[in-house]
Amino acid sequence: MGMRPRIGAWHFSFVDAATVVVLALAVVVASVPGGALNTEVHTWLAKRRLAATVRREWPVLQRVALPLYERRGSPELIEFSDYQCPFCRQDQPTVDSAVAHGLRIAVVQLPLPMHPRAEPAAVTAMCAAVGGQFIAVHQFLMRTSQWIKSSEATIIPDRLDTRARARFAACDTTAAIKRRLNQQLALADSLGIAATPTFVSARGVMAVRPTLANLLEFAQSK
Repeated sequence: MGMRPRIGAWHFSFVDAATVVVLALAVVVASVPGGALNTEVHTWLAKRRLAATVRREWPVLQRVALPLYERRGSPELIEFSDYQCPFCRQDQPTVDSAVAHGLRIAVVQLPLPMHPRAEPAAVTAMCAAVGGQFIAVHQFLMRTSQWIKSSEATIIPDRLDTRARARFAACDTTAAIKRRLNQQLALADSLGIAATPTFVSARGVMAVRPTLANLLEFAQSK
């Protein structure tokens, strides 16, 4: 007994086969080294991996970062910073403006190897935080330059009292401060951050020069 062709079934089988061919071609094209699609795919995958890493590390970043604001609340934006970095120093007024607008920004130390005075400055700032004076010392280090030429192992602003200086002198040699700094360096490495200033929010990493507008947008967008 004869049967009528099942046109609908044949049509969908053809479409399915065509889809498989197109997908196979896409995979081949994407695998071509140096190809535009290959680059886009790898960029997309890298962004996905970075976003996942940020989500994993964000609670730790919020815990170890030192706030540039005095009110309560967890940081919304975290800056990886180097006190000897010229860009960090130039951008500090923009960061201050964002804080004045209500943005909760905190700092993670990332002293770069090419800046020999950056690590002792970072240690000094972290020691200042122990005595509740981080913001004042941070601003001193960012806004002045005489300390960069100093031969002292520890950088201490002259305006701090004798007792505070004694605490700093004891603090910068402690294993605890060294561990904290190493933890912050490890976080930068985990996120692939090797330049300053770099800003991180719960949604990802922003490596462009900051403006008031892009800092506020980056911190608040979901």
